[in-house]
Amino acid sequence: MAAADVEYTGPAHQSHSKNLVWSGSMQTQLDEEVTLKRENKAFLSLLLALEVFIIVIYAIWIDYTSDDATAEEDVPVWQYFRDISVMIFVGFGFLMTFLRRYGFSAVGYTLLCAALICQLSVIVRAFFARLDEGGKISEEQFVSVETLLDSLFCSAALMITFGAVLGKATPLQMVLITVFECFFYFLNVYICLYTLKAIDIGGGMIIHMFGAYFGLAVTYWLSNERTRGHKDAVSIYSSDLFSFIGTIFLWVMWPSFCAVLAHPAVARARALINTYLSLCGSTVATFIFSRMLGKCRFEAVDVQNATLAGGVVM
Repeated sequence: MAAADVEYTGPAHQSHSKNLVWSGSMQTQLDEEVTLKRENKAFLSLLLALEVFIIVIYAIWIDYTSDDATAEEDVPVWQYFRDISVMIFVGFGFLMTFLRRYGFSAVGYTLLCAALICQLSVIVRAFFARLDEGGKISEEQFVSVETLLDSLFCSAALMITFGAVLGKATPLQMVLITVFECFFYFLNVYICLYTLKAIDIGGGMIIHMFGAYFGLAVTYWLSNERTRGHKDAVSIYSSDLFSFIGTIFLWVMWPSFCAVLAHPAVARARALINTYLSLCGSTVATFIFSRMLGKCRFEAVDVQNATLAGGVVM
């Protein structure tokens, strides 16, 4: 073999190869930092613009109700409103902490996105309500506890979607998901309840199914080869423990979620009783089948989610 055909692999060549690898990794790191700074700027700008928009619309279009009858109806509903708020901000927030590296993101994004969508929902709900009534869009809209309840229902759909994109979405993407889902949620409500005259007291169609399918659609676009089977997409003992806290809060508060819209009082009492008994049944069934199918052990993910099926099915 000729000397020219032999590849030189001496110290100088190896040092040159290491320098190339080091330069490549440094360039990749610099590119990631630039992308992060650009996205952070876009995130802050979008969030600030949304808050300015909300303040302006509230100032010129939204007002408190001055009707005593409406105000009196709001007071008894407050206890249900409080329970549902705990479900959204505490229950869903801690339920999402099951992934070992995304505990802070789960609770933090829940707080941010739920607060944002509650503000946006007041505006979007008023728009579709005015559209259904056939009145002028420019007419002043009134906010009540019922309005805030609908905003919490919208945030519940968002939290279901959040469970599908946890660990895959950046803060900017989460804000964009929040804005788009708010609009499409109330569009779905307008079609199902106002146009088709469907009855969905427990929110099975307009909240749970919508949030799940919206989340699947978003996950399809956010997933790639890097996200599939990722080493951080697993739980550990402490993350599962915190997730159990969210499950318990959701379990305890779920009857209020299903009963708040039921009228009259007899129907509301029946919704409370049925939901509570349904949750008890799904909890016992979960432990039976988890033990049966889990090789003589209980699976944490089963208990965290399937125990709540009794509330969802109502």
